[in-house]
Amino acid sequence: MNSSMDRIVVIQKAEIKDCIGIRRLIQELADYEKMPQGPKICHKTLEKHGFGERIYYRCLVAVDESAEAGGEGRRLVGYALYHLNFTWRGRTVYMEDLYVSPAFRSKGIGTKLWKRLLKDAMDEGACHCIFSVLDWNVPSLDFYKSKGAEDLTASRGYQTFRIGKHAIQSIAASDMLNRAIDVRQASGDLTSIVAAYREMANELGRAHELQITESELSAGLTSSPAWCDLLLATSATGELLGFLLYCLSYSTWEGIQLYVKDVYVKPVHRRSKIASSLLRSLMQRGEALGCGRCDMVVAAGQEAALEFFRHHQAVNLSEAEGWVHMMLERLHMEAVIYS
Repeated sequence: MNSSMDRIVVIQKAEIKDCIGIRRLIQELADYEKMPQGPKICHKTLEKHGFGERIYYRCLVAVDESAEAGGEGRRLVGYALYHLNFTWRGRTVYMEDLYVSPAFRSKGIGTKLWKRLLKDAMDEGACHCIFSVLDWNVPSLDFYKSKGAEDLTASRGYQTFRIGKHAIQSIAASDMLNRAIDVRQASGDLTSIVAAYREMANELGRAHELQITESELSAGLTSSPAWCDLLLATSATGELLGFLLYCLSYSTWEGIQLYVKDVYVKPVHRRSKIASSLLRSLMQRGEALGCGRCDMVVAAGQEAALEFFRHHQAVNLSEAEGWVHMMLERLHMEAVIYS
């Protein structure tokens, strides 16, 4: 048999027959991260969510073409799993996992997986790549930084929070809503949403970062699958009071999950439980989908947002587990792809 030094490894899009091998690699990653009990999904769930009626994730695999096919199909030695995401700076790709089996490391396979992921994402219109790395994983942190990735936890104080399954159920069943408002999915004219985004960016002192437009937001909401979804809180007369932008993301531990991107309520309405009503509506959708968790990222200094999510049982993973939030700008994405 050939040694790993002699084997031919190619990067390809995952096929449904690869899900057994992907699940094996997910377990390898969990063992490496010292979380052996982490993954709760099986290969059948990966088949349903990646190749079913609605696609929740995309996956690339590193295939050892020198190995004979076994019971799990072609031999996989690495994978990169990602999903579509959206921010006020436009369409984004979120890299959930990038993993290569130990015997095949230091051979450029991880870089090839990442290059292909970034190329495919940019072909779909992504302008950023975001991902998280555990703070003890220094080799990975150094690798990503060497490629131009910014550590947003260090530079801007970004903290990752999570609302767990029991909290999702509790919030969904709660009565913390303002019955004088209507919470609904966005449809039609998005002018007022973009105007509200402008207000939010100005309030945070980050107007220079705002790149969202009506056409970009419309494309994010209407593409198949959608890059994002939007809940609106309106008065009886139809006035926009606030909004919550979120994505359906994917966890290789638990499957479908929610990712809150932005919550904004106009200042004059901030003591009216509007944000709680928006969150409750989102948790109800998450419960209906069987989501095991809901994540969000909050920057240091956003005290109102920090207090809001803590009040609703969100746990700070950056403090509890050492999560580091990172981002690669389009310029550096291109540099990685063509290096």
